[in-house]
This record gives sequence, structure tokens and C-alpha cells, in this order.
Amino acid sequence: MYDTTWHSPKSSITQAVIFLHGRNQSQAATLAIAQPLQDTNTLLVLPSASQRSWYPGSFLANLQENEPWLSSSISYIDAVIERIIETGLSTDQIILAGFSQGAALAAEYVGRIHKVKGLIAFSGGRIGPWGCNWEEDTSLSAMPMLFSVATRDPFVPLKRVRETVAHFARRGANTILKTFEEDEHYVRKSEYIAARALFT
Repeated sequence: MYDTTWHSPKSSITQAVIFLHGRNQSQAATLAIAQPLQDTNTLLVLPSASQRSWYPGSFLANLQENEPWLSSSISYIDAVIERIIETGLSTDQIILAGFSQGAALAAEYVGRIHKVKGLIAFSGGRIGPWGCNWEEDTSLSAMPMLFSVATRDPFVPLKRVRETVAHFARRGANTILKTFEEDEHYVRKSEYIAARALFT
């Protein structure tokens, strides 16, 4: 149901980036999007879901409409993190990132479980219907987070990204939101620059 590829750096590993793909994205496309985040000391980890989808419905649907796939995907990401820890890294050396559906899953994982150093969400926000109230209130202790999205993204409403940022800020995270006055759904060079600066 799931698979993961591991891309070792050129030098000794001091951190890991887990990058979650968008809906219907191939491994090759995911690697192309994720690779600019890999430094010479960074283990790049690319989990992949069955049929290239982490859950079947919209990230704005009622949670039950995306179950049991959503819970299964969250559990798998948790297992990937545990496997990284077994290699000798700690949770404060692991960054969780994603694009589109993968960004939504990454944000949801951090919202519920949050055992990583930080979050990079390219065009994504937490999962749930409009008007939902994310109940978690555990402190995120200044965890660095980058959210970025086009103001007219055809798949990810800016309103939801802003709601997500506000939710994490209330819990003490160090949140950054970058927006772009356009309607394109992709990762821009400036987003990579901001992400790398946040975790250098």
C-alpha cells in the first residue's frame, strides 16, 4: 500500500527531510520537487501512497469521508519517522514537508502528532471541512513552519491556509506565510529559498 525511497546525501547525514507527494504525482515528479530542499548533509525521504493518493477526497471534506485512508497514511508517516530515528537521528533533526495533498497531510500530522523539527507546506493546509475546530492545543514550542500558496490557487483556498497558520501560531509555532498574487499551483524558487533559510 505504501513505499518509501531513500536518497542519501554526499556527506554525513545530520538531518532528514521527509517530502510527501501531491495527488497523482509520480516518484520522478516528487523527486524533482523535493530535491532542491536537500543539502549535502540531508537524507531525503520520499514516502509514496498506493495509487499516488494519500486519501481519496478533498482535504476540505468531512474527516470521515477520507477514512480509513487518512489515519492509515498518518500512521505510515509516523512509522517512517520511527525508522529514521532508528538510523541515529532525533526528532529535532527531522523536517516534514509536502506539496498540495502531501502538504495537507504533513500539516495534519504535525497538528496531531508534531514529533518533528519543523514543517514545510507548499500549497496546503490542515484537513477538515469549513468551520471545523481543530481541538489540539499542545504547545508547539516555537516550531518553525513555512506555508506558501498562490492567492488564487485553484485547489487550495488561501482562507484555509490562513486558518491553519493561525491555529499553529496559537499553539506557539513560529509560522511564516508567503503568498503569491497568481493562480498557479506549483513550487516557486522563492519558496525553496524561504524553506532553506528557515532550516539552515
